[in-house]
Amino acid sequence: MTLEVADECTEKEFDVIGLGCLKESFTEHSEVEKLIDELRTSAQHQSNQTDIHQYQEQPHLIDSHLDGLLTKIINIIREEGLDYETADLEPLLHYWENQDPGVQLKWETHNGLLLWLSIVVKIPFHLQRFDTSTSEPIMERILNVCKKYLAGTTKALDMAFYVSAIYLTRPDVKDSYLPGFINWAHEVLTKDSAQFKEGVLSTLAGVFKHGQREQMMEHAHAVLRTILTIKFQP
Repeated sequence: MTLEVADECTEKEFDVIGLGCLKESFTEHSEVEKLIDELRTSAQHQSNQTDIHQYQEQPHLIDSHLDGLLTKIINIIREEGLDYETADLEPLLHYWENQDPGVQLKWETHNGLLLWLSIVVKIPFHLQRFDTSTSEPIMERILNVCKKYLAGTTKALDMAFYVSAIYLTRPDVKDSYLPGFINWAHEVLTKDSAQFKEGVLSTLAGVFKHGQREQMMEHAHAVLRTILTIKFQP
């Protein structure tokens, strides 16, 4: 029995899924290393992203290279001064507040900032210790920016869900701000756009996933009642 391969499969414009099945090694390793090195001087690296997507079916081909690639990325982060220190919270938040989550071309920057913030907000200190007399409370500023990103339409939205859920289940945040967030979520889910609903619903799901069960039970009835009243567009 023989298999015939269509002529178009021999051309360069073949389907990514079909190509993934033919891979035997991480053939783009040197290209990816070059792209990582170029991060120091340029952000124009989207043209070759499809090459990496080919390995979604065969991620094991990249496994042996991950250590070296991640080491390169970490070194660049350290060179840029993006360490995960408590002192980074204020400047990071200030920079984050001045970003526009609706700008599609900056979704990678936003995603990186959100990922960084998801680590910084895990610091084991009460966030009130970082408040100053010249600005709003740190805890409130973080929550406001999270809400802004939940209305986004870029790929960074998924990271915004995660950061918001992690933040709202902090011991020093959940008692002061989680009830207010749930009330705000009720207003959003019953009035605002479908895209905004997606962000808020995903955050609520993350809150109930990451929060402690006994602490979430007091909010379960209100959230369930809100969800049951939502009118989704077909």
